Parts: sequence; structure tokens; C-alpha cells
Amino acid sequence: MPGITGYETCRSIRERFSIFELPILMATVKNEPEDLLSGFAIGANDFLSKPFYTYELKARVRTLLDMKRSAEEAIHSEIAFLQAQIKLHFLYNALNTISSLCNTDSEKAGEITVELAHYLRSHFDFYNLEKFVSLQKELSYINSYLNIVKIRFGDRLQVECDIMDDLVLQIPPLILQPIVENAIKHGLKDRRDGGLVKIAAFKDGMKTIISISDNGKGMSQEEIESILTNTKKSGVGIKKCKLAIKKDVRERFNDGQRKRKRDYGDN
Repeated sequence: MPGITGYETCRSIRERFSIFELPILMATVKNEPEDLLSGFAIGANDFLSKPFYTYELKARVRTLLDMKRSAEEAIHSEIAFLQAQIKLHFLYNALNTISSLCNTDSEKAGEITVELAHYLRSHFDFYNLEKFVSLQKELSYINSYLNIVKIRFGDRLQVECDIMDDLVLQIPPLILQPIVENAIKHGLKDRRDGGLVKIAAFKDGMKTIISISDNGKGMSQEEIESILTNTKKSGVGIKKCKLAIKKDVRERFNDGQRKRKRDYGDN
């Protein structure tokens, strides 16, 4: 590789992909301990000293692929588990709302029961390991949640939706809903006159912008950085978004590799 070393290539790859997302097997004539330590320090998964036998190369590659597959299955299962999470106090509040409506407006109670069933289906479908869902499907779950909380908060909660017509988009499942829930929670917090939540989705050139905002008091930059960097302070919503982003990047890379193989062959 003229102009760049294998170590530099490995370091560049690690800036985009973790050791589990894209394993790296380095074939080298340098097999001194300090050379191996330097390689592992920049993100190499394994080394193969030249000259090597074909069966040894295949065995090491197979081991790395098995590791990658196991990591993907673990992440996939964790995302499915996070999707199944639900705040119990919301469920209790929804059931109490339905119970009170049964005595005053049985028809409305029936409508809210249907919305709650739709909402719970999206969370409790643990074995639904879809990689992506349509934006419209995600919005339908959000709409069910909004219909439930609007009964509870009444006019104190105002929601504005501005979704571009005919917007076709595939996103990781249940990545937006926890953001909407948090926006409502923080938008209404300490506001006796109520809160406003805005949901928007539109095209901007080659990009699709999805915006969820509220008129709550907001957070300082220090608080935001602390939540994003400190995993112990991160809740289910933040973890779900981080995992979904990793999953999305990995899927896009794999799609690119498959396209390259179709266009240019095995080489």
C-alpha cells in the first residue's frame, strides 16, 4: 500500500468501526512482542505471521467472523429487550384513566383501550427483531401514545405534527417514541400553563431531518455532554438510540460491501 502503512490503515478503520463491527486480521512479517502490542493498541483483532498456511488463515478468519456474528446477535437481542421496556407508572396512569372514563364516557374508554393495546403491542413484541420499520409505522405508535396522554393532561398538552407528505423512510424501530415521551415529560414539567411538543420530518437535499422539540426549560451543554458520555446516567432511551445508531451504521456498511461484491466481484 504505497503512502500508507497497515498500522495507519487499521487506525483509520477504527475511527469508524469497533473491533466487533469490523474485525481486522493483520498479516505481517513483524512478529516481535512490541510489534504485536502496537497493533493491538490501534485496534487489530489478531495477527498472522508470514509465511502462513492457508488452513491457518481460514481458521483465524472463521474465528473472527464467529465473534462478529455473536456480537451482532447480542446487540440485536439487547435492542429487542430495550424495545420491550415500558414505564409502569404510565401503564398505571393509562389504566386509571380508562377506569374513570368507564363511568363517564364508555365510548371514549373503548377508544383509549384500543390505543393502549396498540401501544403495548409495539413494546411487548420481544421477538419482533425487525431491523427497520417505516416512519409511518413508528408515527402510528407515537400517535397511540399521544392519544392516551392527551386524555390525562387535557389542554395542558399541545402537540404539533409537521410530517412531509409522501416521505419514505426506514428507521430503527422505537427510536423516536422515547424521545417524544421525554419531550412531553420535560415540556410539561414546572409549567402550569401546559407545554408544547413539536414533531417534524422533512427532506433537506439528500438528507432527511427528523425533529422533536418541546418548550420546556431545556438543559445546559454540560448536562447534555454528561448524559451522552456517562453510560451510568443514561436511561433506556439514550441506550436504545446509541445501539440503534451502531446497528444502522453496521447495516449500511454491510449493504455497501454486498453492492461492491455484486458490481466488482469477489475482489
